[in-house]
Amino acid sequence: MKLKDDILFYVGYLLLVMTDMLNTIDFIKNNDNKINAIGYAFLAVFCLIKIIKNRHTITKKEILLTSAIFVMISISYFFSRSFLIFRIFLLAVSFRYIRFSEYLKRDLIIKGIITGGLIVLPLIGIIPNNILLREDHSARYSFGFYHPNALSCYLFFLIAAGYYVAKETKNKLLENLITMILIPITLLTIQFLTDSRSVLILTIVYTIYIFNSEIINKFIKSKHISFIVKNQFLIFTIISILLIVLYAFNIPFKDTLDSLFSGRISNYVYYFEEYGINFVGNKIPYKIIHGHTMYLDSMFIKMLLNYGVIVYVILGYFYTRALKRMFEEKKYYLIFVFTLLSIAGLTDTNMILPTLNVFLLYYFFKKEKGEKKQ
Repeated sequence: MKLKDDILFYVGYLLLVMTDMLNTIDFIKNNDNKINAIGYAFLAVFCLIKIIKNRHTITKKEILLTSAIFVMISISYFFSRSFLIFRIFLLAVSFRYIRFSEYLKRDLIIKGIITGGLIVLPLIGIIPNNILLREDHSARYSFGFYHPNALSCYLFFLIAAGYYVAKETKNKLLENLITMILIPITLLTIQFLTDSRSVLILTIVYTIYIFNSEIINKFIKSKHISFIVKNQFLIFTIISILLIVLYAFNIPFKDTLDSLFSGRISNYVYYFEEYGINFVGNKIPYKIIHGHTMYLDSMFIKMLLNYGVIVYVILGYFYTRALKRMFEEKKYYLIFVFTLLSIAGLTDTNMILPTLNVFLLYYFFKKEKGEKKQ
């Protein structure tokens, strides 16, 4: 499909990516609500045009289901005041008219240019290099990103998406560039500059996979493992809550467990006690100062507390459907990357951003040419 057919979508999407990635630049930071609003407007108009053009293929069931979901997330927004849930909804509807392969190539270019710019600009003094100090006073460098973990996540995404595109297009040059140059550079950057431990482990495991994909794919396809992978949303939810319960009940090794997660579990417990779980969600602050600064660094816990049980179940359903579609299409590479990002989501909220972790909404993408209609 030609770019001009989807220009409204990509303009809107670019604006949303800019507010996610360029939020350390004063103009973007001071006008992020306006930029987001314009981006949402472009996506809404794109969806409206596509729906009108395809109105004869849309069933009454789809209309009722979409309307019901919209009502649920609207109620959740009223209590959570988090517009991210609307972003997920608008992108999900938009992706029904976008093919994943075409989108990923363009998304790779957009994020590659922005990431490169945010690394180069601080080096030449145009924007500041954001430095975060750990308690032991060791420095973590973000360059132009708002947090070292964000830079690490985007570097990992560029590698994962780029390798997929290289394989799909049979571009051996791009494949070699990623495996021989970009992966080693990324590993060194994460190890010595951003010091993002979880993403470093993620990248190492990923590197092992791409050199042993045939063996690992056989393992993924096995009956019991495929069942676990398909239902990972439920499994990771149970693990997240279990960690909180174990800590709250003062098990003997709770401090060791908390230390293993860099103090995150004690933060989760505080957020749980402060806000609790309900059906419609809560307004959750980005951070809480309570003796020390606390963050809710868990994709699963944040979604559950922030959006409420109803929206969480809806997200979990489509999360699981995305994985089942990947299995149906035998996209084992995507399944592995998706699972890695989900594991990272146990200790990171970046993975909930649909403009970063596009695999979350894979279920909604238009079928590729030659595939059966969804």
